[in-house]
Amino acid sequence: MRTLMSMVFSYVCLVAVVGANTTELYVSPTGLDNNPGSRDKPFATLSRARDAVRAMKRGKGLPQDGVTVWLRGGEYFFSGPLELNSADSGEPDKPVIYSAYKDEVPVLSGGRCIKGLHPVGGGIWEVSVPEAKGGAWIFRTLYVNGSRYTLARSPNNSFYEMEGALPDENSPKDGAEAGKSKSGFKVLPAVLGQWPDNSGINVKLWGRWWTSLLMVRSVDPSGGAVKLCGADKQYLPYRHRKKTPFIIENHPGALDVSGEWQLDRNTGVLKIIPRAGDDLSSMEVIAPVAERLLVLKGDAATGSYVNHVVFRGISFRYTNWTLTPDFTGMQADADVSAVIECYGSRNCLFEGCEVSQTDTSAIWLRRGTRECTVRQCHFYDLGAGGVKLGETQAYAQSDPLCTGGNTVENCYIHNAGHVHGSGGTGIWIGASSDNTVTHNEICDLWYTGIAVGWRWSADLNGTRNNRITYNYIHHIMQRLSDGGGIYTLGFQPQTVLANNIIHDSGRDGGPSHCRGIYMDEGSVGFLVENNLVYDTQDAALRMQIGTGCNVFINNILAYAREYAVDMDVARTCVFINNIVYLDQGRLFKFQKWPHYEKYISKNLYWRTDGQPFTVMGQSWDEWRKQTQAPMSYFKGQTMDQGSLVTDPQFVDAEKRDFRLKAGSKAFAIGFKPLDLAAPGLIGDENWTALPSRERTLISFEEGVAR
Repeated sequence: MRTLMSMVFSYVCLVAVVGANTTELYVSPTGLDNNPGSRDKPFATLSRARDAVRAMKRGKGLPQDGVTVWLRGGEYFFSGPLELNSADSGEPDKPVIYSAYKDEVPVLSGGRCIKGLHPVGGGIWEVSVPEAKGGAWIFRTLYVNGSRYTLARSPNNSFYEMEGALPDENSPKDGAEAGKSKSGFKVLPAVLGQWPDNSGINVKLWGRWWTSLLMVRSVDPSGGAVKLCGADKQYLPYRHRKKTPFIIENHPGALDVSGEWQLDRNTGVLKIIPRAGDDLSSMEVIAPVAERLLVLKGDAATGSYVNHVVFRGISFRYTNWTLTPDFTGMQADADVSAVIECYGSRNCLFEGCEVSQTDTSAIWLRRGTRECTVRQCHFYDLGAGGVKLGETQAYAQSDPLCTGGNTVENCYIHNAGHVHGSGGTGIWIGASSDNTVTHNEICDLWYTGIAVGWRWSADLNGTRNNRITYNYIHHIMQRLSDGGGIYTLGFQPQTVLANNIIHDSGRDGGPSHCRGIYMDEGSVGFLVENNLVYDTQDAALRMQIGTGCNVFINNILAYAREYAVDMDVARTCVFINNIVYLDQGRLFKFQKWPHYEKYISKNLYWRTDGQPFTVMGQSWDEWRKQTQAPMSYFKGQTMDQGSLVTDPQFVDAEKRDFRLKAGSKAFAIGFKPLDLAAPGLIGDENWTALPSRERTLISFEEGVAR
């Protein structure tokens, strides 16, 4: 009875405090939750403001113009996420808005300040953290004045290499993976030590297009054996990398260079070797606690949506992620969580927000979320990637759990993949349709810029009609391989990749197989038009096994290191009105195709290195006698009818100015000039100049700053 009376009393007081006609509520770090939520007497927490909005709705309903919750500047600390459900929704003309007040900066922080650090000799500072004793609080990242420090690792630079397999009872008896296991591997004995406790140790493994984080169960220094708590996604060592590289994190003795830190999970003792100039007695040291900071928890299956809620000008910082013994992971780390997650949400907006200093991705629009927008947001210093749309599971278009019709526009996404390397993808679209991704700048990633699709076949898969347009994507694939500026998978009818600029996929001295536009297995039904792709370590345009029925029109492909186009097995593709510009390498990857069922016509080719222009070992004239396909396909026409081998007359190709001069022969083949100023961020100069102020080069090594 006491509890019931307390609830009734609280409800009556809440209605009285808020008032029936209130359209504005205020929250401040210096407020009190028993305040009325006015400008002079604000609430202290967002959950209190949320409850006040609920009280309005239970009373006379939302005011005519909706309600705005103003967040005053300062930090709001969270140990778990703020959750909104259908009861917290606005209406079409009455939105519920959570917004920064004027030009103030409210920060929703999942971190906890650690104080009391003191020097103990040998350049090490330490403090006992009671909350972390006995593994009660585990964190993988630490920040000093906002700068990410390195979890102690060996080796300090580069990596170790596996020396062989460690069989177990599940090892295959024959085939390419015979004698291997997913739960262990062998190394040089000198790599390992007689560590008294393995509970906090993990390895990080490098595949071609993925990284794996796995906890260590035991080590045998004499035999060079490492046994893992769980199983990796592939057999070890990896078939693609026989000397699979790896590092060891958080083992005793790993703390040995400046910028590293280590937590003893049993005693709760934190040790740090500060970087030069960092005074830990006066600087802010933060470790993350909360994994998520905001969850819109609608239920699409029952029609209980979170509707018409707006978040504007809010910063989300310092979030955690815990490695569990059974964690395996997947490509693009598609199963890793995000700071902000939306389920069953409709017509919600995130605008002018910032997410940084995370262990995971920034925002994930999950199952049943439709017609939501992420606009002009800044996502950086991320443990995984930027924005995720949809799930790996495909739903029918009519299924209320299907995610789609969402928009990501005018966002700056960079410096990602610090914890989950292959999760360092700017924007990931899983099984999701009708999305628009436009006018974003995406750069400095370990892996792919934009990934679209999640099926390795040409079957119907819940993904179609996505629009990837006017994005500026550069300096991606800086650590991993077999990805690209834009990476696609599966049958996606009516999906368009258009008016994007992509450059610096991969880097000199880095991994290979770094493409511009990479259409992987099953990619069917795409229009690829008006894109500029240059400076790629591998193909500017790659079509993998199982691709076909794609149209490539009016693109510029320039300065590919090895070859410009890989389309040997792709069937029934149209390649027309494109400019291909070479200074090395070759036009196509292979010297002979298994078939020629392609329509290739009215293109312009040029190379600047003085080498004769040949196509798959044939002279230009010989190539143009090659029949495109059987008579029934393209009426027996020959390759590159109407095409030219001539200088396209760019304004200054060496300086990467790909505008065409007035007399360019490209116009004769029907090429339409690209608007090279259009892709990327739009709006006022303060916003569009943000990359020039805030860009941070991604490190090539785990935890090694550049």
